[in-house]
This record gives sequence, C-alpha cells and structure tokens, in this order.
Amino acid sequence: MLMAHRTRALLVRQRTMVANALRAHLAEFGLVANPGIGNLVRLAERAFAEEELPAFARAALESLIRRLAELTEEIGALDRELRAWHAENPAS
Repeated sequence: MLMAHRTRALLVRQRTMVANALRAHLAEFGLVANPGIGNLVRLAERAFAEEELPAFARAALESLIRRLAELTEEIGALDRELRAWHAENPAS
C-alpha cells in the first residue's frame, strides 16, 4: 500500500511540473490565469480557441495538455484504489 501512496505522490509531482511548464509557455503569449489545474485548463482552451498560437507552439502545448490529462486520470484511478483498500481494511 505504501508503494501505491508513493506512486501517487510521484504522479502528483509530475502533474505539477507539467502544469507549471504549460502555465509558463502560455505566459509567453500573454495568457495568464489564477492558480489551479481547472483555471489552467480553461486558459489553454481559450488559447486554442483564439487560434493565435504558432503551429509549433500549438503542437508543444497539445502534448503538455495530453500529458496533464493522462496524469490526472492516473491519479484518479489510484485514488479510487486507495479508497477501496481503506474501506475494506479494518485497520485503516
């Protein structure tokens, strides 16, 4: 179980790194948002809707957005597994 907790912590750190990179890249185009993954996702959606991003920047940002979504999904799956384990374990 400790391994699952450590894996989750690693994924959260990776998601934070990706989010920070995405936030920094968008700031280069003058696009900034309040802290939080939800605000960052809305900012990225707005950036792509405006279609002012160069093609290479768009491709790089899309890669970061996909990775952010993957990490969020993996963290959610681990959260569900951990909650299920805690619910079934009388010592927890």
